[in-house]
Amino acid sequence: MSKIVEKNLIIKMISVSIIILLVSYSVLFFLIKGVVEQESKKSMVQKARALTFQIEHVRHYISDMVADNVFDPGLLKEAQKYIKRKNATTKEEIIKIARLTRFYRTIPIVSSWTVGQGKSPDSLHQFRVVRINARNIKNEASPLEKEMLELMAEKDLGEYWQIDEENNSLRYMKAIILKKECLTCHGTVEDYPQGNGYDPLGIKMEGWKAGEQRGAFEVISDLKPLQETVRKVQYDLIGIGVLMVLILVFSVPVWYRVLRSDRE
Repeated sequence: MSKIVEKNLIIKMISVSIIILLVSYSVLFFLIKGVVEQESKKSMVQKARALTFQIEHVRHYISDMVADNVFDPGLLKEAQKYIKRKNATTKEEIIKIARLTRFYRTIPIVSSWTVGQGKSPDSLHQFRVVRINARNIKNEASPLEKEMLELMAEKDLGEYWQIDEENNSLRYMKAIILKKECLTCHGTVEDYPQGNGYDPLGIKMEGWKAGEQRGAFEVISDLKPLQETVRKVQYDLIGIGVLMVLILVFSVPVWYRVLRSDRE
């Protein structure tokens, strides 16, 4: 075998080795990147789930206190008198005035979302209570939130999450299931006869029933920290890959000499 043929053969062997290394490392690169992304998202969902679980516990706790008549009945009368004195008649006016009363803070859903908002003071996480046709305009579901709520109701899902590409965030929702105590405000005339179709504050009742899914607790998490973590992993993997290729390339002369010496 001539030296030229022998040299070409050695170069081909080394080139094939480099190509196999690059292909293998590329596959490994994307596998690791995918695993890091999935695990990071899973961690975000778990944190959101834990937060909404605590908030749901607050709602049930306050609801049980209402059922056990723990709160002073005078708080409701106080709120009713204040609303009447302010001549509030529309839903929006009544809610605005009611927020200023002590009774408002004893409403289970209000207590729970107050706790939720207090647990997310940073800009990376936002807590919301969302509904379709919500009494409080601040809780009205956006088009994307409406799609998520409808999907949860259609498939009877207790929780659901998805990526919001437009806002670069992960949205997690936990369904709000109505309890019997909720029906005094949101049920029917039978649930609050003296209101004649209106709840204790004077807002039209929705006719809902216990056990129904009405809205959700939502945690919106910024994806930027996750993306920065993935980017760092990418840079580290690229750095390792480049180093491996450089070592391989600079070792070519050594390989060449070794292979030639074996043939001589």
